[in-house]
Parts: sequence; structure tokens; C-alpha cells
Amino acid sequence: AEPLIPDLIAIMHDAFRDTHSWVCDHASRLGLTPSDLGCTALALLLNVNTGAGAVAQIGDGAILGLTMQGQTWELVDPPDTGDPQSTYTVNKSNYADHLEVSLIASLEQDPLVAFF
Repeated sequence: AEPLIPDLIAIMHDAFRDTHSWVCDHASRLGLTPSDLGCTALALLLNVNTGAGAVAQIGDGAILGLTMQGQTWELVDPPDTGDPQSTYTVNKSNYADHLEVSLIASLEQDPLVAFF
């Protein structure tokens, strides 16, 4: 039988949905609204045996990969807000509209060796 291949994009969407719910619950426990807790989120899911995985991001920051030959790659490109003073956050009700998820694969000729 073929090995089961997980749907990494769906896993990332589930993780961010759960994170959004947790932030909303946490805000409620603190007597705040979710908008009082502005938070960006970045995630990496990696199969260390194959180098395949997924990255996801909402908000500012960057997830980069470093290759064996010293190249640095931005692994996910979140949408620009159009305003350098604002950013999308996971606490907003429409967070999923701004969530960017990308699959990654390590290239045999220049594999990814570090993430930051």
C-alpha cells in the first residue's frame, strides 16, 4: 500500500484556525476583545527525513531557508497591507483572507540546511 501523504496545506489552515480560536478565547478570559491582542504568526512544518514541508504566515516577519551553497530563500510571501505602519494579524475575524501557506521541498542539488 502507498504511504499516506498528509495534506500539509490543510494541516496549516487547521493550525491557524485553532490558533485564532485560542487567541479569541484567551482575550475573553482576560476581559479583552481579540483586537486588543494583535499577533502575527509564522509556522514551519518540516519532514526532517525528506526536507519537504510547509510554511505559513500571517502578518509581518519572514520565514527563510538557507541552502547548502549559502543561498537564502524567502519561503513564504505574505500579502502586503499597502501601509508600512499596519500588518495583518491572526486575531482578526478575517485572518484566513490574509494567511499565506506555501509548500517547500529541498532540492537535491542545493538542499535547505537551516530555517530562520
